[in-house]
Amino acid sequence: MAEKTLIEGIREAMDEELARDDSVFITGEDVGPRGGVFRATLGLFAKYGPTRVIDSPLAAIHPPISRRRRTVGAGREPSALGPMLSR
Repeated sequence: MAEKTLIEGIREAMDEELARDDSVFITGEDVGPRGGVFRATLGLFAKYGPTRVIDSPLAAIHPPISRRRRTVGAGREPSALGPMLSR
């Protein structure tokens, strides 16, 4: 079994889900081209584009969980979403 860091494992799992299901997307603060603070999404923006790896301002991802889905779902069909949220 290959050794990898926790972040590499998380990135691999997100990549697998994005590849498996076109309705899955990632949204969070600084998850776009720079890959986030811990680089967990590094390379995913280039691979899947800005409609699947979405940089969100802090205000858009900060509401409580009950409101988060409505915030994430703005402009999208909620039943067709498969969001992965980053905080």
